[in-house]
Amino acid sequence: MSKKNAPTSKADESHKVQVYSTKKAHVAAVLRVRSMNRFEAEQICFDHCLNSTIAELRREGAVFHQVWETVPTRSGRPTRVLRYRLIRTAGDV
Repeated sequence: MSKKNAPTSKADESHKVQVYSTKKAHVAAVLRVRSMNRFEAEQICFDHCLNSTIAELRREGAVFHQVWETVPTRSGRPTRVLRYRLIRTAGDV
C-alpha cells in the first residue's frame, strides 16, 4: 500500500476510526477482511458504485470471486446483486 492510500487513525472518545485517503483504498481494506455487495458498500464505505471501484482494482491487478445473490430492497422487493470477495491483490503475486 502506498503512503497515499495508507490509513490513518483518529482517536474518538470511545474508539479509533480508520480514515482512508481514497474511496478505493477504503473498499480494498474492507474487502481484505470480508466480502461485500453494492448495498453493504454503500453503508460501510459510502461507495455508491461498487462495480466501478472493483473495475479500478482489477485494472491494478486485484482478483475477485463474484457470485450473484438476491437481497431485499428498502421496499422489501427482491433484487439481484453481485457479492465480491477479494482473492488476491497485485502485491500478493
